[in-house]
Amino acid sequence: MVEKLANITPDTILIDADGQARLTGFDYARISTNSSTIAQDIAEDLASYAPYQAIECQNDPSQASNNSDLFSAGLVFYELLTGVPAFASIDQMHTQKALFPVKASDRTPALPSDMDGWLQKLCAFKPSDRFTNAYAALDALAPLATLPTVDITNLPTDYILDDRYRVTRRLGRPGSFAVAYQVFDTLDETVQVLKLITRDRRSVYERLQQEYRTLRRVPKHPMLWKPFGLASSAIVPHLFCLSMWMGKMWNI
Repeated sequence: MVEKLANITPDTILIDADGQARLTGFDYARISTNSSTIAQDIAEDLASYAPYQAIECQNDPSQASNNSDLFSAGLVFYELLTGVPAFASIDQMHTQKALFPVKASDRTPALPSDMDGWLQKLCAFKPSDRFTNAYAALDALAPLATLPTVDITNLPTDYILDDRYRVTRRLGRPGSFAVAYQVFDTLDETVQVLKLITRDRRSVYERLQQEYRTLRRVPKHPMLWKPFGLASSAIVPHLFCLSMWMGKMWNI
């Protein structure tokens, strides 16, 4: 097994074309069964990674371990979730004894408050107070990362879709594969209709394409507006939106 040497940083994490995270920067890795390390010899090189190093590795890089990797990962997660580093400086990290001066949920209110405890446990001052390993950390994260269930066939007024559309009201009853809503587009301040394609026997996306192409072929009519866009939605997996300008076809 290979151990990292305290250089897990945003720069050493790459995202491939499939959206998978890849860890790089194994220049100073070692075999976990081998106690020898060249960390002291490359201390100057490791200095650039100091803001993401565990407390115990700040003055002694040879203390790098699975526990210190968890600390570094926790700092990266904090920055990923908030957009800013957990600590303004290494001195602050030591002064705070690795306690975050500002909780992640205070910076990003959408985060569940329990996420603060998970992040802080990753970055506990004492290595023994951290998760025992990455698997334990992942198990603890699973319930926190579960998205709340949303009944997309009955969204309430003022519900925000994809950080852009505010629901005004549902139009008619939900169909067997879709539901339509009158929404307010906060980006360009217009009233529109979103048709959410929710299911299909074969493919939700194929159903979306079929709906889109059919509506695009409908002849011009003063009571009907053509669709102008289609996209995937972040509301729930496999949900797609068909956007249309507001028309009298909806009896509005």
